[in-house]
Amino acid sequence: MKVFQHERQLRTAGGLTVTDITEDVTEAVRVSGIEHGIACIYSPHTTCCVRVNEFESGFLEDFAELLRRLVPSETYYAHDDWDRRTESLYRKALSAQKGSAVVGVVLGAAFGGIPLTSLGNNWPIPHSFGFATLIVGAIIGGLIGYVIGDARAFGYKLQAQAALCQVEIQRNTQASVHATLVHAAATSPEPARAGNGTGA
Repeated sequence: MKVFQHERQLRTAGGLTVTDITEDVTEAVRVSGIEHGIACIYSPHTTCCVRVNEFESGFLEDFAELLRRLVPSETYYAHDDWDRRTESLYRKALSAQKGSAVVGVVLGAAFGGIPLTSLGNNWPIPHSFGFATLIVGAIIGGLIGYVIGDARAFGYKLQAQAALCQVEIQRNTQASVHATLVHAAATSPEPARAGNGTGA
């Protein structure tokens, strides 16, 4: 069985953009050389979909208007609130720190407690130091686990900060574009008006 995979990246002009990909799909099938089979087209992006429909302007306008009524853009949506979306990354960071430290304590204690077991007979540390090595092992393991967890947590915190940075850049850009448009509208000359046709 022959399998062919093709990836196409598209850049849209924003929300409610419709792009006809019929030619792209036809070309991908032609390049594949497969004459009989199934073409599976999908988008891995959560806010994009693939539809089979006639590319007719009236339908596109009606569909866009329907979506605007169903999902108005000026309404608050919790999943668009980046402060709330990044909180999950901070929770992951905290749990990575705690989880790694706990695993380190358990493994360190298990390793340090070997003199208290039957394996301790072949261990260079005497049996009488078993509880001390257990505690020292737990402390050292906990510290190692904390350091590993802290490194993982830093990665999650960095992702959260990068996301918040992108949102701030987007907000600033939108504000700048809006201010430019308002300024352009305010400084543009008034359109010439026709006179009433009466002479002096």
